[in-house]
Amino acid sequence: MEREYILKAGETPAYAFVPGHWPHPERSPDGHSYGKMPLAICADRPESWLKRKEWWLAVALFDAGYYWEAHEVWEAFWVASPRGEDHRSLLGGLIQVAAAAVKARQTHEEQGSRLLLRALSKWDTISTSAVLGWEIAKLRSYCDRARDEILEGTFDPKSRVQRVYSGLLARCLTDEASSSSDT
Repeated sequence: MEREYILKAGETPAYAFVPGHWPHPERSPDGHSYGKMPLAICADRPESWLKRKEWWLAVALFDAGYYWEAHEVWEAFWVASPRGEDHRSLLGGLIQVAAAAVKARQTHEEQGSRLLLRALSKWDTISTSAVLGWEIAKLRSYCDRARDEILEGTFDPKSRVQRVYSGLLARCLTDEASSSSDT
């Protein structure tokens, strides 16, 4: 059973940000996150991140089609990660997968496809089969399918929200990750 986080009222942004088509969420006064404090993550113990609501919120945002927004949450965790650690490579890849979907929404499918290849190369450096609840083999499979979906899809940057990938990223989580959160 995969970990499921249900987006609550107020957690779903008014739109999924697509550069050039929607107000920048943080910089524009019309942005959906304008004036909100950025997420700060402590680097103390990455395993403790699995108990944080934001960790699961990023997965739920991603699976709902809010790719830029998920990217921003994962980036806060990535910034807190020491260089050379497997969890930093994991997050770097997740950020690339989210960025690929944003590029697809911009109708830059080739750029999106290249970003997915970058995600795969980041995960090549991971020395274990699972990191922080993510099964690396499942993530790699997800990326392979996602490349086809990006190259064959039709995307509308003006749509309030649009899912780029048909599969749920949450299905790449281990059972252990599913039971480690109390959110």
